[in-house]
Amino acid sequence: MQAVEKQKNNLITSNDATTEESLDVMQAIPDEDKNVHFVITNATDEEVFSLAHNMLSIEIHLEQTLSDPKHVDAISMQKLAKALNAYGHKQHDAIAQGKDQYLDNILSRLDTLGEKSDHPLISEIRSMINTTKAGKEIDWDNDTFVSTVNNLADESEIADIKDYRSNDAGKYFNQNMAVYSYMKEMNRQSQELSLVQTMLGEKDTNQNAPSAGTIKKKSSLADGLAAYHHDMGIVHILDEGSLPNKPQYGVHADGTIIEHANEELNNSALGYEWGQIMKDYLKEHPELKPYIQ
Repeated sequence: MQAVEKQKNNLITSNDATTEESLDVMQAIPDEDKNVHFVITNATDEEVFSLAHNMLSIEIHLEQTLSDPKHVDAISMQKLAKALNAYGHKQHDAIAQGKDQYLDNILSRLDTLGEKSDHPLISEIRSMINTTKAGKEIDWDNDTFVSTVNNLADESEIADIKDYRSNDAGKYFNQNMAVYSYMKEMNRQSQELSLVQTMLGEKDTNQNAPSAGTIKKKSSLADGLAAYHHDMGIVHILDEGSLPNKPQYGVHADGTIIEHANEELNNSALGYEWGQIMKDYLKEHPELKPYIQ
């Protein structure tokens, strides 16, 4: 468990969403039930992390890849593919019902690259996004994918485009966008879950004290950022044989094992006034406004 905690802390404080340690070392984590055995491997390293972490991974890998298209390689694109697959698994229901907005926003931001939007690299990334939108797996671990991606560097050279660094890909894909996108998804989930509760005649249950006969949700930006960092700190542990099923176990920052981590995410969504939190976040990061929907 200490190994998981060390890896998690490294990932949270790093600008890179994956590490060589996570890629090269199989880490075995026993559950309290000794009959259950979990591993983090090259195939599951993105799957075990939370929704917030998957979104951050996607943003970082897009920024890094688009910043230097002439030197793109299979490893960087495989990391992006794994992050998209993990995101697609966690958002499977929302994607299937046409409720997921994040993937559409990525496509929209890709379009803002103007005449470069037809570049071979961007076309390949767009294809990967559309595969996730279709609820399908990006088969990143096969010779065809690797060969296609490795050829992109040559095609980028042939296309003779201007250096993406001059256009600052970080304007379009960055950590702040990942945070805002997480808040937007929590807002969607909160509205949906509140509607379900109203239809079922259930009360909103969170830990805040009642105010004027109602439950007061957390609404400050500090509360929202705390919820974000909390989600970043959860590691979902998968039975290697269970993929691509949703995570059924998780590990808190203190090392204690929790079950059905998605339920905890739902509770966080319900307990926050995400609409107000998003507005406050945009006030602090107005540079995001041209790129959000």
